Amino acid sequence: MALYGFIIVEQKRNDKRVFVKVFFMKNFNCLLRKEHSMAVYVMSDVHGLKDRYDRMMENIHEEDTLYILGDVIDRGPDGIVILQDVMQRSNVKMLMGNHEYMMLQYYQALKG
Repeated sequence: MALYGFIIVEQKRNDKRVFVKVFFMKNFNCLLRKEHSMAVYVMSDVHGLKDRYDRMMENIHEEDTLYILGDVIDRGPDGIVILQDVMQRSNVKMLMGNHEYMMLQYYQALKG
């Protein structure tokens, strides 16, 4: 698929960025019809709050991709559950954040 353009839509809630949606389009006429072939979402700082993750997943369709820019664990109670869900989805990609890195360091120190 040749890409001719894109548009980024940032949605805010309580003055905080909730997610960024990137539409890749075959041509700019899609803007007028509000059609797109796929969407790419980006989020970060889930911090173990499954309700925050689930709200985002409501927006993700099978042809869409979600990139999580780290900090899925720590603070909230559901970090491991969220990590397990991410690993089962082919359209969700995650980068390790500093909280995951600290957990990995702790695990490696315990393991010796």
